Amino acid sequence: MSDYMKELLVISKLVKMSVFSLREDIPAGVNWTKVFTDAGVNGVSALCYEAVKTLPQDKQPDFDLMLRWDLSVQGLREGFRHRHEATQQLRILMESKNLQMLLLKGESLAANYPDPELRESGDVDFVALANDERAGAFDECNDLALGLGIDVNFESQRKHSSFIYDGVHFENHNLENTKGYNRVHHRTFALLKESLPGAVRRPDGCLELDSVTAAVFVVKHTAQHLCYRGGRIALRMLLDLALLLKTHPGITDEWEPALEKTGLRSFAA
Repeated sequence: MSDYMKELLVISKLVKMSVFSLREDIPAGVNWTKVFTDAGVNGVSALCYEAVKTLPQDKQPDFDLMLRWDLSVQGLREGFRHRHEATQQLRILMESKNLQMLLLKGESLAANYPDPELRESGDVDFVALANDERAGAFDECNDLALGLGIDVNFESQRKHSSFIYDGVHFENHNLENTKGYNRVHHRTFALLKESLPGAVRRPDGCLELDSVTAAVFVVKHTAQHLCYRGGRIALRMLLDLALLLKTHPGITDEWEPALEKTGLRSFAA
């Protein structure tokens, strides 16, 4: 077994301990520095640390690494809370312009974790929707940001815009312009658009996709990263789907038509 696979096996064990409360045997002689680094690359560092803290002291990393890991997790928790606060501030501004915020991925998936703050993320993806279903919400939201003196950047074919608000990176996805990309992207966003009447209102006022559409979107996003990153995906993406399916076990009884429509059926399998 390669060294990379050894560390990945340890990371997988730690995630199962933390998320699913399973008992796992962590072998002696673990390269904890490498586990710490690779857990971060895979987006599960905070989850792993929750499990590491429960290990017998003779199996834990040394004091310096434990301290470094602890500080890192504190930063991840604070980052989650700050993103949530910034998202709420932006949502309130959008609502003042008769716009709604539909969250994609990220925080909407974090709710499926035992502790949402441990779901690592770096940005907030959303779709701007108009209360009266008028067209142009994408541009209206961008104009709102521009009016606040914020620089708005556009992806080359206006698939989405991006901007920094209160130190948080936001991506505003365009439902009206999904051409110029592969068929899976176009079909997935067509499905998303069709699903809007079934969007769920969260306690914080944001909207999120119904569970089936959310699952298909996660599959699409995972496939996209697999293509862009040379055949590798972060473990967190698989965990996002696993926990979504655990929270809503009926998804797999319902999502076949949607997977077929988007062209994702084989990849999902």
